[in-house]
Amino acid sequence: MNDIISFASFNSQASNYDANNAYLLAQLCVESYRRGKVEKLGGKDENNDDWRSRVKQEASAWGFNSDRVYCFNNKGAQAILVADAEKVIVAFRGSEELSDWQINFERLKNKDFSDNYHICLHTGFCRYLNDIWQPYNDPQGRIEGEGIKAIIQKEMKDSPKSLWFTGHSLGGAVAVLAAASCIFLDKLPFEVSGVYTYGQPRVGDLRFAKLYNSQLKSKTFRFVNNNDVVTKIPTWAPLFLFYHVGQIKYLTQDGEILDFEKLNLWQKWQEIFIDIVKDLREQGINSITDHSLSTGYIPPLLRVISEESAIA
Repeated sequence: MNDIISFASFNSQASNYDANNAYLLAQLCVESYRRGKVEKLGGKDENNDDWRSRVKQEASAWGFNSDRVYCFNNKGAQAILVADAEKVIVAFRGSEELSDWQINFERLKNKDFSDNYHICLHTGFCRYLNDIWQPYNDPQGRIEGEGIKAIIQKEMKDSPKSLWFTGHSLGGAVAVLAAASCIFLDKLPFEVSGVYTYGQPRVGDLRFAKLYNSQLKSKTFRFVNNNDVVTKIPTWAPLFLFYHVGQIKYLTQDGEILDFEKLNLWQKWQEIFIDIVKDLREQGINSITDHSLSTGYIPPLLRVISEESAIA
């Protein structure tokens, strides 16, 4: 356990990008992979609660009451939700096997997001979210079976709190959909405070991107590490069919975090070109290794807040 991880420092009222929040949310994304890690150590039983206990234990060490830590698992879709008096945070698990990405995308088609908006999203992402967003049959009859949406409503009912979504890889795409669902589909009576994603693929068409950005662009921060290949998925689809949303935070190969919104076109291409050349000199594109949350995304985020703490 890293002593620097404490959600007591999380800025629940942040209205703009917050570096400390970015680091903490990335750590929560790491925890969303807990079940897979436990299974690799032998916990194969679908009803084995060992992974849930470990998530609750870790979240408690970070400052959350274990009674307000929820672990969702249905048909392979997984997420964790943590809550306290100030905030509710949902972290969606991503894809652990990069080799499966292209196969999964080739087997899926697009579908309408809503008859009211006539926009298209990736079917796989929609299905993943729906499997745990709506009520589902939990084998042990746990409250998580009510679905993420119901738990959010339960936690937000008694007192106003900020609401955050986060995810790595596929989980980042689902986090974007969850935020969009709150605002445009379910029309829940509270705002989304922030969406932080790491190495997420493209989610939907241009109409979806415009709709999403009309309400959530200023609150959505999409991290791209160097030449992370997943941020270019689905690779079979032309760029004009699938679009990214939110604001880009680009992590260079040297570990610098750049705000792409503030760079001109030449500066953007220059930074990307420099990183590609460095990769080639090292005899291989690092597009897959750059996707790692623990070794690719978290170190630069930790360095930034460590430097800020040293200055303070």
